[in-house]
Amino acid sequence: MASRCLAQVRANDANFAFSEEELRRQNKSLQGIFCLAIVTTLIILFGLILLYSVTADNSGKEYLLLQLRSLVVAIFAGGICFIMGAKVLKNFAEIGVILSVILLLLVFIFDPVKGAYRWVKLPGFQFQPSELAKLALCVYLAKSCSKNMHIINTLHFKKFNIWDFNKWSPLKQFLTFIFFPIVFIYILFGNFYRWLVPKGVFSVILGSGIIILMVVAGRDLGTTLLMGAVTVITLLAAGNKFRYTGIYSLLGLGLGSVYVFLNPERLARIKTFMNPEKSQLDEGFQLWRSFLALGSGGLYGLGFTESRMKQRYLPEHHTDFILSIGGEELGFIGIACVVIGYLIFAYFGLKISLNARSRYNMLLGFSITMMISMQALINLLVISGGVPTKGMPAPFISYGGTNLIFCVTGVFILVAIGIDTIEVDYHKTMHKNVKKYFYKVARFIKG
Repeated sequence: MASRCLAQVRANDANFAFSEEELRRQNKSLQGIFCLAIVTTLIILFGLILLYSVTADNSGKEYLLLQLRSLVVAIFAGGICFIMGAKVLKNFAEIGVILSVILLLLVFIFDPVKGAYRWVKLPGFQFQPSELAKLALCVYLAKSCSKNMHIINTLHFKKFNIWDFNKWSPLKQFLTFIFFPIVFIYILFGNFYRWLVPKGVFSVILGSGIIILMVVAGRDLGTTLLMGAVTVITLLAAGNKFRYTGIYSLLGLGLGSVYVFLNPERLARIKTFMNPEKSQLDEGFQLWRSFLALGSGGLYGLGFTESRMKQRYLPEHHTDFILSIGGEELGFIGIACVVIGYLIFAYFGLKISLNARSRYNMLLGFSITMMISMQALINLLVISGGVPTKGMPAPFISYGGTNLIFCVTGVFILVAIGIDTIEVDYHKTMHKNVKKYFYKVARFIKG
């Protein structure tokens, strides 16, 4: 089927001479689109079935219907982004950052949920601005890094070397002697800053740093770490020197450690994570129950809807810890299938990204794929005790409308990037057709 579709595209562009490299890129992109769509659909269906199983005894079909409603909204939002295309989304990068910051400020108006300011609650629905911030961060990173890619992967600055004093002009020597304290400070801090933050990286760090700091202010440490990791990895993909990204990572981890140690609740989570059995009745209750759920599932599981831990024994069993119940009911084999599904998603997401026509498309697809894949990795580590517990839903599976909207929209953008690789003017032609259809509808309404 994929081959027939590609053959049709090439037949329509009969006058265009395709190089061997172009044919290879188109084939890989088309394979990536079909496989990504299939694996995403399977993961979403698995999530809906598991959500029904998890909540059937407590809430009936309520959670399932709400998740289906969110899925419809997600497909609608993703469809809009697909029609717009990656190139049009690029124009909204800065607006997305500003809108995300405003919404992240609005969360402080509402009461915190479990000590964190994450939700904006409006009549009839509520949403997490941090999910929109993830998408805004991906678009901004792709635009900034692609724009400065030729600077990021090189180092352009002239060092101020005091040892060349004898080669300077008399005026420069005189001024250096008179203002030596100022010159000395410049040597220490000016060159160090330019070595640490070379030209082209500052705008990337500024925009992403503002979003990340706002998320930190809302006490959402898990999302903060996810965004920080994606920023560092995207900079590496753009060609930033490893020593810079290593220093940024160490600085981020250092600040995060200070933040954790100054917060008794988060420090208790670290201690609990190290040995949950000793605190299974207080701080380690949730993690210990997750261990019991996963352990009791064995190889084949207890059977669909047969979980015991979902009977109010495991908190957040339909959101962050839904895969713990999945492990109890479907066993190791069921969880292994989920892990394989996420790995396939990451592989084909990266395949579409790396075959993109432009730097921007490549980095946008890369950052979205990493954001979703690393979120899945963190969730799996949390339920298995690999990292301290934090609010991090399983992509496409956990109950939660805002996260589902972000993940599905991200998939639509990846598909749009792949389509741009296969047919250059696809979205330009689509925009013309949409405008024609809009004008026809407007004339029909006017009569």
